[in-house]
Amino acid sequence: MELIRGDNFAIRPHSTEGILRDLFGQLAAGLNALHEAGILHCDLKPANVLIEYGGRVVILDFGLAHRILNSGGSATVLACTPDYAAPDQLSNCEIGEAADWYSLGVMLYEAMTGQLPYLRIEVHLPRF
Repeated sequence: MELIRGDNFAIRPHSTEGILRDLFGQLAAGLNALHEAGILHCDLKPANVLIEYGGRVVILDFGLAHRILNSGGSATVLACTPDYAAPDQLSNCEIGEAADWYSLGVMLYEAMTGQLPYLRIEVHLPRF
């Protein structure tokens, strides 16, 4: 396994448009290469992407990855990180490449605005 020296993909608010374009361009190229190889990542999020100190983007943690099935190009994934998961994943439906692209879109939105693209609602139930 390769040793990656760098930081996770959490984008700082002072990142310039050029830096974001480069980082997300590399991330999109990596995701495209995974899909061409027949692999769905299924848990793309900032903690699963590192930026090497030289600027190379590396996708990590293939613990939930699935092979793209020949019949329909989809898989069913029971586990994921809800903040970055496509609605299909949260509904336990079959997913395809679009689920990984959705996760990348959430990461891009978060990098540009500093927040997730939706309001997270926390529910606190009474303890008995």
